[in-house]
Amino acid sequence: TGTIKEWLQQNKADIGLVLDNDDLSSYILTPLYKGNFALFQSKKRTAKKPITSSLFAPARHEVFIFKKAFQERYGYELKTDMALCSWEVICMLISENYNVGFIPDYLLLNQEKARLIKRSQVAIQVPYTLHAASLEPLSKNASLFVQLLLDYFASTRKSRSIKSAI
Repeated sequence: TGTIKEWLQQNKADIGLVLDNDDLSSYILTPLYKGNFALFQSKKRTAKKPITSSLFAPARHEVFIFKKAFQERYGYELKTDMALCSWEVICMLISENYNVGFIPDYLLLNQEKARLIKRSQVAIQVPYTLHAASLEPLSKNASLFVQLLLDYFASTRKSRSIKSAI
């Protein structure tokens, strides 16, 4: 979110995709998707022992909220195994059965990732909203792009609810 905000302020981008984990009060926002940060693991992971560490992005608001809730619920601190700047890299490491990782669930809208990764047994989630953000009203092309994103997220919600009903 920080880098995207910089690009918007420097006119390097007309529109950016950001999470609501930062001050966005000076931006025009279009909500695209509501989801949850949670701990995810490889579907290959069979260990039944308690989770004691995880891959995280560097310290962010949602990480602090999650770790505090984890400590309150389970009575011990969840350690940071490694702090990585990319949720995509965390997702790749999870899929390779490296460890569990704390990521936003929209990454699993990708069918390949969803085939390899599942939510862990830890029942704590931190909600978020993914927005299209801009500093100026959107151009016609940018508006069409946002509409394509809205249609995509709507179709993935429908397909996920159909699959869970089967």
